[in-house]
Amino acid sequence: MKTFNIQPRPVKIGEIEISAVVLGEKGRGRTQTIVPCPENDLLEPGLSKTNRPRLNPSSSNAGWLSRISTEGSYVRGANGNVSAPPSLAGMVQVVAKGNGAFGDAGRIGTWVDLILATHLESFHIRVKPSRGDAYILLFQEGATPAKISYSEAEALDLDLCSSTSTSKGEMITF
Repeated sequence: MKTFNIQPRPVKIGEIEISAVVLGEKGRGRTQTIVPCPENDLLEPGLSKTNRPRLNPSSSNAGWLSRISTEGSYVRGANGNVSAPPSLAGMVQVVAKGNGAFGDAGRIGTWVDLILATHLESFHIRVKPSRGDAYILLFQEGATPAKISYSEAEALDLDLCSSTSTSKGEMITF
């Protein structure tokens, strides 16, 4: 699968250093997920021996493997989330998920950080950052994924399922 925004970095686990993608944060009201991942342009989702998510090298470039983070500026009442049209239900899989939060106790606001996988070549999802208006992330065959505004999405006649930049409408949330 082609990758978007997957940036592995060295992570020390005990005495061992591995290459991994770190999702979310550690702490109260937060969940951190470490996903082992080689530095490779083509990856596919897999499971470790203990049934934890990992990313493996792949020789196929069919589909997309994408990290989506809704982290933004600190703001009270934040609720960063990722959603998609109901027509994508079952076609887009959450490989791993973590979350972050604002405030010492993690109660001020939240945001999600996840890895999605799909065999689709062209699709779109709605990303609502913890601060600011939502936008559409457009994946198309043969192109780099593009962040577009709602007005651009409407001009492209994308199915927005009654969603707006401030409301997710009928979209399903991951």
